[in-house]
Amino acid sequence: IQSGGVNIATGIITALNFIGAGNTIAVNGNVVDISIAGGGEGGISNVVEDTTPQLGGDLDLNNQGITGTGNINLTGVVTATSFVKSDGTSSQFLKADGSVDSSTYLTSYTETQTLDDVLGLGNTSDTGLSVGVVTATSFDGNLTGFDELTAPHSSTTKNYSVTVASKSDHRYQGTGSGSAYYIDGVESPILHLTPGRTYRFTLSSGDMSSHPFRFYLEADKTTQYTTDVTTTSTYAEITITDSTPAVIHYQCSSHGYMGNAVITHSNAVNTPYLITGLDGANITGVVTATSLVKSGGTSSQFLKADGSVDSSTYLTSYTETQTLDDVLGLGNTSDTGLSVGVVTATSFVGSGSNLTGIVTNIQAGANITILESPTGNFIVTSTGGGGDTVTINATATDILSVS
Repeated sequence: IQSGGVNIATGIITALNFIGAGNTIAVNGNVVDISIAGGGEGGISNVVEDTTPQLGGDLDLNNQGITGTGNINLTGVVTATSFVKSDGTSSQFLKADGSVDSSTYLTSYTETQTLDDVLGLGNTSDTGLSVGVVTATSFDGNLTGFDELTAPHSSTTKNYSVTVASKSDHRYQGTGSGSAYYIDGVESPILHLTPGRTYRFTLSSGDMSSHPFRFYLEADKTTQYTTDVTTTSTYAEITITDSTPAVIHYQCSSHGYMGNAVITHSNAVNTPYLITGLDGANITGVVTATSLVKSGGTSSQFLKADGSVDSSTYLTSYTETQTLDDVLGLGNTSDTGLSVGVVTATSFVGSGSNLTGIVTNIQAGANITILESPTGNFIVTSTGGGGDTVTINATATDILSVS
């Protein structure tokens, strides 16, 4: 085979493709038929013409590059010693979409901000915080998801700072005074105190003078609570015990509804309000009350020990109008003994055998002394033989007979 009159190949020529029309090739002006293994007609005149080229093995670039303006789409893992983006620099990062990130990132960091610094930038987060013991002067918002709330005992008096300002979002907004107590900056919160501790509420002397801080059983201050309470010109102090009412109220003694309630977690029921129970009450001990009222009961009924009522009518007083004759007229015989003073009668009927303390048989020589002057008959009957002598010395009259 010659090119430009110069032999470039002799002998057997093996090629993947022969470019030209048909399967012929001219040699020294003569046309020679070329037999191409595999049919020859499947060949292409240019690699570009093969739209689905496939490799029979690994592609060895032989230290050469692949240059092009199109894209290379590969399915699978691409492993390389490095990936270099055209015009990329060492200060950039290659993103997954092929673009670059020119941001500056830290390789290390030492924290210097305190928690106050961090919370100063923003103290609200929807992300949960898992820590050990959290100690705070107050919790604002919903406290949920806890297993327990622990209130350790302390002999140290807990102090609250109390100020007075206008109401803004008060429990008793629009009722009573337009001012409110602010406890440690919070407008009249409900306080949860624990038995065994002492709590002091400190005010300025001016606020305490104008708005005396006191404790009551009711929000409307009907009953003041003073047990274990100390007040001065600048503070009110209370010690919570097991007998402190379960709920009390802190209020101003001069103005209405400036404060709120105190929950003491005690075991005492001391309330001015009606106690309503749907399933009764079992009380061991003495129940003392100003009155006991049965549901549905009336003033004409009496309450029995079993809880039922007695609707009978009873006398509140009685004046006797019957004489002894009236009574004896109903029946003058009774087995019940009668104990009275002196009994005066015109006569006594009966043998007298059942009478006691009565002298019925006078022995001879015995003396009978009558202490009072009789006005009736005194009869002496001798039962002896004819020789008995009866002597009567008396000043009384009307002695009718001696026999």
